[in-house]
Amino acid sequence: MKNFIFGILILGFITSCSKFPGPSIGLVSGYLFYKNGSEQRAMAGEFLKDSILLQVNGQVNMPAGMRVEFSILTGGGELTKPVTILDQSGIAYTNWKLGFESNQQIVKASVYDINGIFLSSTYFIEYAFRPNAWDTVKAYPDANMWDLVADTINNLTFMVSGGQLYKQSGKYYEWEAVNSNQFGGLSSVEIDSHSYLYVNNPGGDVYLSKDKGYSWIKCNRPFPNDFSYTFMFVSNNDWVWVSTADHMLAYSKDEGNTWTDASSGLSEGDRLGEIYRHPDGTLFFRTMNYRLYKSENEGKSWSPIISQDNVYELLMTSAGELLIYSFNGVHRIMKSTDKGEHFEDIYMTTSNLWTSNVFHYFKGTYYLLIAGKGIIRTKDLINFEEYLDINDLNDLFIDHNGVFIGKGLNSVYYRHNL
Repeated sequence: MKNFIFGILILGFITSCSKFPGPSIGLVSGYLFYKNGSEQRAMAGEFLKDSILLQVNGQVNMPAGMRVEFSILTGGGELTKPVTILDQSGIAYTNWKLGFESNQQIVKASVYDINGIFLSSTYFIEYAFRPNAWDTVKAYPDANMWDLVADTINNLTFMVSGGQLYKQSGKYYEWEAVNSNQFGGLSSVEIDSHSYLYVNNPGGDVYLSKDKGYSWIKCNRPFPNDFSYTFMFVSNNDWVWVSTADHMLAYSKDEGNTWTDASSGLSEGDRLGEIYRHPDGTLFFRTMNYRLYKSENEGKSWSPIISQDNVYELLMTSAGELLIYSFNGVHRIMKSTDKGEHFEDIYMTTSNLWTSNVFHYFKGTYYLLIAGKGIIRTKDLINFEEYLDINDLNDLFIDHNGVFIGKGLNSVYYRHNL
């Protein structure tokens, strides 16, 4: 551990840089204080990967003989070296095994001079992740999460955050950047049944990876002469769909090599929401302005399903049943078994919030995010259970291990149910 610490001293403190935020605390009574190791993440009951460290540099007097005390304020756990009498290096550090008492955990480091007089203090904030509990973070990269897909074949999960693609690393709350010199400023990520990844940027470029994100191919542009904002979706038959904000729609059957126009019959504002293919070949399209269409000729033309004009999300079951979510002061989950001719209510509740990210399916169970209420689950679309009570979520994703990852107003939420 000391080798690591002195490496940080040489590479970090002398250049005033750090892998963690805020290395410099400030000048107090002729001493300059630096800290390192804040905003780490670990499982509750485990040690943080790196020690938390405070260095005292004297502007006039050497720090030898001064005392640094580390004390746990919230979260619990244990410190391996809570008190250090400084030598000439001015370095105090401790390892911290996180507790189970809270998600955000805080240690205070207090500095005393050689006469025992208090000089200054600072705080180290870390994040502990606990089973069967909602844990939150407000730090990057996940704080700016925009989209997420799970590859349950290869046990991988990918996220777009702040225009960058990330991959889950060793733990479900750890992320590493997927770098490519081909793209940047990404807006979404999709995955097909072959575990092929697609990403796109707002200007209409689409990229494909067939090897879990290690290498990328730039697809042909769906709209070569149009650079307006675009939206992307991969349907359940592995077609890649892209639309513009002004109802231009195209799809590719051959991994983005060629594109077919599918705009006929659409109206102004019909941006891409979701598209699914029924077992008999009929396509169903939900637009971002809440309309529902169908096509019986592979997207050559679309006709509206007039009975539904307030559809916030669409999902098709493996049996070809249509599920829609509608909100008008009442949350309504409806199902059609006759290709949209008739819909019946299968679940209703009320709250004053709504979202268009309701339907989630993982290993035989449907999970429904009801904004302002929480997560409802059902296996048979008949019996519904109030599963998790959380009213702050407006977006929900499920990673390849079944971990819930959601977004609230100011935080990202994680929950690993064991």
